[in-house]
Amino acid sequence: MLDLKLVMPRLMIHGLYALIVFLLFLAASHLHSVIHISLLFVSFLLITWVYQYMLTRSRKKNKLNKDWLEHQQLRLTVRMAEQQNMRDMIHVFAEMFHKMLDIEGVIVIWIDDKHRYSQEGTGIFASIQNIDNQALNIEVLRQKYDLAQVWELSGEPTTETIGFLGIGHKENRTLFSAEEQDIIDKGRLEAIRMLVNGRLLSDLQKRYEYRVDQTALHEHQIRRHRQFNDIMMEAQQAERMKTSYFLHDQLLQNLIFLSRDLEELHDTGETHKDQTAVWLECLYASQRDIRQLCDDLYPHIMDRSDLEEALQWLIRTLQMQSGIRMELNYNALSEELKHEPLKSTVFRTIRELIMNVMKHAQASFCSIQVHTRDTDLILQVEDDGLGFNVHTTFDTATGHFGLISIQSSIQHLGGEFTIHSSLGKGTSINIRLPLTKGATEQ
Repeated sequence: MLDLKLVMPRLMIHGLYALIVFLLFLAASHLHSVIHISLLFVSFLLITWVYQYMLTRSRKKNKLNKDWLEHQQLRLTVRMAEQQNMRDMIHVFAEMFHKMLDIEGVIVIWIDDKHRYSQEGTGIFASIQNIDNQALNIEVLRQKYDLAQVWELSGEPTTETIGFLGIGHKENRTLFSAEEQDIIDKGRLEAIRMLVNGRLLSDLQKRYEYRVDQTALHEHQIRRHRQFNDIMMEAQQAERMKTSYFLHDQLLQNLIFLSRDLEELHDTGETHKDQTAVWLECLYASQRDIRQLCDDLYPHIMDRSDLEEALQWLIRTLQMQSGIRMELNYNALSEELKHEPLKSTVFRTIRELIMNVMKHAQASFCSIQVHTRDTDLILQVEDDGLGFNVHTTFDTATGHFGLISIQSSIQHLGGEFTIHSSLGKGTSINIRLPLTKGATEQ
């Protein structure tokens, strides 16, 4: 069944490709126009490329699934071998114990790490089926199986019950001699030692598997951290280049233009009203550019106003730039929002999320909600745009540096970052940030 699940997607891709190609050839047989046939040929090439791309993705996914399946099979095999080894050891012990005493049989019951009972018996107890997973005690076992003696086995350093050992009556129904009782006591201690060692072996195996999983997770996190650092360095370099080109192509060019005209004015001493108007327009444009650059780097309204006023200013500004209708619902009362770094983080996060909506979503409406709930600050930015595939958002190859940077900042402050989106159905991004001082009662 698992192999069928691995193969079925590729079979569906092959079948769909064959059906589409058949339909294309069928359509081509009824066409006589060279243009139409050429269009069909281009469609065939495009479909073939998509087919090869889907096959490549399917192979990669199948490889990951097979690796995971092989790992799980290996773990299951080791676990089953461990259980069988435990059962074989107990069977040998029970057989030897039975032969040393003239009794009807021996039964050993042990409890695994999932609190399930397993048993191994000899003589009249060899045919006992699996014991129900119910609470057992000495009296229940003695009455149920007519045992001569039964002990509850527990190992040190804890007194947790790890099993039971029971022996049947002697064949002649006589009492055990002192020598036989000594053998029984030694056998009971050996049974305890064996079950304790088995439990320790199982615990060691689990710890090993846990450490292997943790090592793999740690290596994955290291790779992601290195990839994130590479992306961040590239983004920082791109931001420096953007600022440099902005200064060179706009501000510097305006200054060069003004300095040239002012040199001419200095030499001639003559000027005209139209020329003065051009100078003023150049200065006004430079002022707007400098103000825009300052707002992008660090909006000074953050120092002069509280967070709600800063967000209202931000939304008014971005709404005028984009034409997207935006709505702010602010209901957050907390003293922490008046101080750094939380205030700046919230402002930059919402600005980045709205900028993503403006650049990529093709939305007509964007809702921004900021409110407190218990001791948490809740942020939500929702749009009615194109949406996207959430599963590929944080793939470093796609370059979603903004979202990755936001997620990193939120996690650094101990918060949670979740995205709900699907193609054609908009996007909703939800953020929870803990308020160490708590929210003010409203």
